[in-house]
Amino acid sequence: MTTRLPIAAKFLMLLAAFAASAQALANFREEVAALESIYERNARNVLNEIMRPDQYNVIVSAQIRNDEEILEQYRKEADVGFLPGLIVADDMGPSYSPANNKLHQLKTRVSITVLLDGSVGSDKEGIVRDVLTNKLHLNLADGDPSTTDSVVVTRSSLPSSRSPASVAQLLPELTWKMWVLLIVMGMLALVGIYLWATRRRPGAEDEGMTMPNRPPTAAEGGAGEVPVDEPTALEKIRWCKEQILALCTQYPAVASKAVAAHYDKGGEVDVVVLFDQLGWDTAKRAFADLSPGVWARMAALVKEGKEKVDLGRAVRIVETMYHLVLSSILSRGFNKDDNNPFQFLFKLPEGDRKVILRGEQAQSLAVIGMFCSPQQLAELLAPLDASAQQGVLQAVARMQTLPDSQVQASAKGLAAKLEAFRKAPSMETNGAAVAADFLRALTPEREMDLFDQLQASSPAEADRIRRARAQFMDLALFPEQIVSDALADLETATLSRALSGADAGLVDRLISLMPPKKAMMVQSDLGSGQSAGRTEVAAARRAVVEALEASIALQNLTLEDVWSRVEGQGNTQEMQRRAG
Repeated sequence: MTTRLPIAAKFLMLLAAFAASAQALANFREEVAALESIYERNARNVLNEIMRPDQYNVIVSAQIRNDEEILEQYRKEADVGFLPGLIVADDMGPSYSPANNKLHQLKTRVSITVLLDGSVGSDKEGIVRDVLTNKLHLNLADGDPSTTDSVVVTRSSLPSSRSPASVAQLLPELTWKMWVLLIVMGMLALVGIYLWATRRRPGAEDEGMTMPNRPPTAAEGGAGEVPVDEPTALEKIRWCKEQILALCTQYPAVASKAVAAHYDKGGEVDVVVLFDQLGWDTAKRAFADLSPGVWARMAALVKEGKEKVDLGRAVRIVETMYHLVLSSILSRGFNKDDNNPFQFLFKLPEGDRKVILRGEQAQSLAVIGMFCSPQQLAELLAPLDASAQQGVLQAVARMQTLPDSQVQASAKGLAAKLEAFRKAPSMETNGAAVAADFLRALTPEREMDLFDQLQASSPAEADRIRRARAQFMDLALFPEQIVSDALADLETATLSRALSGADAGLVDRLISLMPPKKAMMVQSDLGSGQSAGRTEVAAARRAVVEALEASIALQNLTLEDVWSRVEGQGNTQEMQRRAG
């Protein structure tokens, strides 16, 4: 007996079969897509070796067999990689899973289409086809179209992955209001910078000034702070002055050495301020052991009067000098004051000291030098010539012991010479220098007349005057550089009048040392036959001589240095003959 199913049951069975087939078809497509992704990734890895990624595109189409048993094995092996707790290397993703081998077993056909950009050369088409066939192990030789793989290379215009070059955007033009605002802001910034640079910070004068162990005063109560009011400052200065004078009374030589050393190290202003506060007469008596050279340099500094010191700075300077003198005495342990038996020599004027030391042997001068400060030794050696200075230095270097008897005998001998000099004083004079200054004080014409007469009657005396003060005839002897510099700044008319009536040899030498254009103008004036008066000639020659002296001074030379150069050339007599 046949049982007929209701129509509704048949419909439900058909619907279930359709759903099962649809599910199987969906699972089948996922495996196909996975296989296509594997081939596409491998193809891109190969093509990236021979061209840029933006020059090609790859499209893969794959077909596989519907083998449920192998597919089930693939799914199980693929799921193993995602089990909880299983460690997988970073570079081992799903694409490199061993389960993919199951998909390759199911592959029946793979079709790869490569789209090349137009910028790729045609010679790469064959390379792309061969490389993909070999690296992806494609089967292109099978005759069955259903199982034969294919590689198709075609051309297409691909979109570039490079970002287009950005175009610079032009700034909008500034309006006149914006320009006014910018100018105003700039001016305000400049004003702010100026005010900041010229600001006066509180206590800026005291910055960097550290005074160790300043003496306390009644007004300060031992606080040691720099006084700000005038009565306290004056009281502190008075206290320091009293202490300095008391120390100088007991240890005059040590105090003088300390002040002289500070002066030589660049403390000229400090010493001048201290002496100004003490009073120069008091300072002269308290620091009597200072050499005349130090006093002379201080006189020049006071004459310039460039350094202005306010009361606050004066307090700090006087305190500094007090501590300087005190520390120098403390370093000697309050022992007996330095006793220099030759100190009286350096209290004498330079001329008197030269008279006393005249004729002394190098050994005697060396004994004096053993008791001198560096400054005093320089003053001692200054009047001597080079050979005498060398003899004194050699004698000092050879000294190993110095008996006190020899020192006392030398000091007594010089003291006796000083006593004799004071009983019958004499004065060293430089008659030639006085005579030269006297001639220069006259009118140019009178000077020229008197010097010409002296040159004719007493050439030796005239030569001494020339060495004290340059004369016009010396232009024929002096070095070319000095003469050329002197002539460069003089006017043509002055040179023409000065050379009028001069010796031909002197004229030729001076014209050769002039600038070419000036020399041609002077030669033209001398050749015109016009002669200047004697008064004009004398005035012009004095102007030339004064320019010569200025040229010598600009080169930091003295007239004695120039004559030494002239004599060193070995042709003094010939030049004198040419000068007439």
